[in-house]
Amino acid sequence: MPMILKAFYNPPQKYGEVSFFWWHGDKITKEKLHWILEQLKEKGIAGLQLNYCHSDKGGQQYGLTMDSDPRPFSDEWWELLGWLLEECKKYDMSISLSDYTLGAPGQGSYMDAVLDKHPEFIGQKLEWKDGAVHIVKVPFSANPMAKGIGKAVADEFYGAFERHFPGECGKHINYFFSDELNFNIRGNLWSDDFKEEFLKRKGYDITEKWEALFRDTGEETPKIRLDYYDVIVQLSEEEYFRPVYEWHESRGMTFGCDHGGRGQDVTEFGDYFRTMKWNQGPGNDQPHLASNIIKSKVSSSIAHLYQRPRVWLEGFYSSGWQTSGADVADAVFRNFGLGHNLLSLHGLYYSTHGSMWEWAPPCNHYHMPYWSQMGTLLECARRLSYVLSQGVHRCDAAVKNRESRRSQQLSKWDVHFTAEE
Repeated sequence: MPMILKAFYNPPQKYGEVSFFWWHGDKITKEKLHWILEQLKEKGIAGLQLNYCHSDKGGQQYGLTMDSDPRPFSDEWWELLGWLLEECKKYDMSISLSDYTLGAPGQGSYMDAVLDKHPEFIGQKLEWKDGAVHIVKVPFSANPMAKGIGKAVADEFYGAFERHFPGECGKHINYFFSDELNFNIRGNLWSDDFKEEFLKRKGYDITEKWEALFRDTGEETPKIRLDYYDVIVQLSEEEYFRPVYEWHESRGMTFGCDHGGRGQDVTEFGDYFRTMKWNQGPGNDQPHLASNIIKSKVSSSIAHLYQRPRVWLEGFYSSGWQTSGADVADAVFRNFGLGHNLLSLHGLYYSTHGSMWEWAPPCNHYHMPYWSQMGTLLECARRLSYVLSQGVHRCDAAVKNRESRRSQQLSKWDVHFTAEE
């Protein structure tokens, strides 16, 4: 029997669903966690990703992380996480922690710790005022171009798990997921060494021409702007995105993401395709059972262009408690058809706190009446995730003009799937 077909019948566990496990509501206890694992153990779930929601007060991104018991990163929390890790090993599940509510400056978490240790990482930008360019620092922001910032972030956040659980990164801590990355700064970025780096890469002094970033100074204006933003992206890749990727790659881990405007806002990361390629699992969310083709095709195209193995689907928050198993199945198949091959269902609630707590409902797991039938869908998704992660993606397209340049029609869309046995 061909290897691909044989594995399709019983795919490796890592292709199973990764549940967004919201640790809010009641106090988190070993007894309740054990009961939850008993509900999940036969459904082929690959990973439990701890998530925290934000409150409506404080912070620089939405609101500060909502209070929970135990508090994240406390001694009690690390001890409980270590116990959960050992329990999950029994069911061949992995665990991880999302950076949602934690990763942005001003949220009182690891990025603030990095900035406290390295104030040189605070964001800088150029502003036009009184007919001149000024360099200003932006409070509660991080500079993705600052030398060493990516390595410092990887050590502060991801490295903490390696220090607490030696040898587990790449085994039962085999992934991390970054959600809504925000440096709290965008646009005309600057860094202490930008002038030097720009001269080295472009061959002229940007400070002699940077007025062109704010107003038309003649024929060379477009070139100056293109050169400037190209260097921003190069430095952001080299100092932030690539080091975080390589931290995971060197340990055989998957780093996934759901970031921002999915390429529709160039002020966000400069060049979405170049910066988001530094994920083993580029991805996006699809709320309300949606299948937004732009989101999914951006993520899958990044994976295809840069030969990344997984395309992460975060689905389907806020579809409501009325969501049926058939609704979830339909949304999964539509999005897998658009290129996804890693499923994360947004809703696994630790508790609904006597039905008085919920976060972007529903829970797609044991709280739902159709949970006893969900195993079939999750097994199907695991098989699809496996087979869609194999082989080489080929997409041949031709554009045919009709009547005018504005009238362009896709005349051929030919997708070939090949896989070595």
